[in-house]
Amino acid sequence: MTPVARLTRLAPIGLGLAFGIYFVFTSPYRPARLWPVWAPFVVAFTTTAGAVYVYGLNRWARVSEEHKVRPSDVAGRIAAIIAVPLLVLIGSTQLPGSVRSSWRQVLLISVLILGGVPAAGAMEGIRHAANSKLVSGTRGKQVVVLVGLRQLLQRLLAAVGSLVALSTLAIGASSTLEQSLAAGSARAQPPRYRHNSCWSSAGPVRCWSRCSTCPRLGPWSVVDSPCPPSCSHSTRPMRRRPS
Repeated sequence: MTPVARLTRLAPIGLGLAFGIYFVFTSPYRPARLWPVWAPFVVAFTTTAGAVYVYGLNRWARVSEEHKVRPSDVAGRIAAIIAVPLLVLIGSTQLPGSVRSSWRQVLLISVLILGGVPAAGAMEGIRHAANSKLVSGTRGKQVVVLVGLRQLLQRLLAAVGSLVALSTLAIGASSTLEQSLAAGSARAQPPRYRHNSCWSSAGPVRCWSRCSTCPRLGPWSVVDSPCPPSCSHSTRPMRRRPS
């Protein structure tokens, strides 16, 4: 293999590293305290995805050359492996409420899928090559070939397993960051009271009848909305009821 071809094969690793750095530094999670913990996981995950992509390409080249496996032999299953998860991810961006996925989450999970495609193709090629109709020769030779395919499959599973483990850490840390930011924004809002939810900077109050948020209610009525600033002179501190 020429030096140019080697650099071309290693390009996905550099692209994975560059994409990971770009992804974390353009993230809306940067103000969060857990961002320095989350960012290395993402960069390690995207870089590993590039490395597994290259490793899968090399193993596919070996399987296809030694066992005469053609791309058309594995294209159907690999297309399904790519298409079904991507369709589910894209559909999740249209769901309502908190179950909706952001496009950044879809992009991060897509890195996992694309990084594992060559390895999945190589494993499907091993399954195709292990077919008894394709393994020719004596029984001793068949055993040698099958043992070699098994060892190759184990190495591929280990590579894909490391990618899945890092993706779990990165995506799990993303969920933790989202929850911490949501909790921080909830704490930043003014306090609201369950039983006396008319509030002001002085704490729980009862709104005077002339307050615009207390229409058709008598003096010192409790309402379910904040007193606007215009009612600051129409509020009185709430007295505690005798026990």
